[in-house]
Amino acid sequence: VAPCLKYDAGVTKSVRLETNPDASDTGKRTYWDSVAFAPCIPTAPTPAAPADGATEVPSVGGGNELTWTPGEANYSFDVYLSTSQADVEAKDPGALAASDVPEPTFDLDGTSLAASTTYYWRVVAKNLDESVDGPVWSFTTSAFVVYADPGTWTNADTVMIYFDAGGSV
Repeated sequence: VAPCLKYDAGVTKSVRLETNPDASDTGKRTYWDSVAFAPCIPTAPTPAAPADGATEVPSVGGGNELTWTPGEANYSFDVYLSTSQADVEAKDPGALAASDVPEPTFDLDGTSLAASTTYYWRVVAKNLDESVDGPVWSFTTSAFVVYADPGTWTNADTVMIYFDAGGSV
């Protein structure tokens, strides 16, 4: 696969090609030519975390970010997130959680995820010329919200523990 250069499609650039059939400069030839660049087509990202269909994903705190492996020629990403699979599949504007994300990660803190809820998400990879939709993935948040790592608590911390009707923490 040829490398993708960040030029707009149709831009013409001059290029220089040197050939040298042996170690000496005796047979060296230099050619100049103009090249029109074709669009670089991004490839769909693949999920890294949470895995498709994952459960017990924290709704707040560490471990509640979406990450993916970018494909070739991807320069930014749009992230769609919703409890409605149809909205994510349709790329409904109401499901757009972030636009032009420069890195292959999206922090879910601040998105008000509900406990015990299935969410659908997709990433659209973009570059200067094109965009490509990734597949729709899903995850389900855990039933309980963990606000801090218990290993970091001190005697000065106030800790509230809630039990469900069955007596489970």
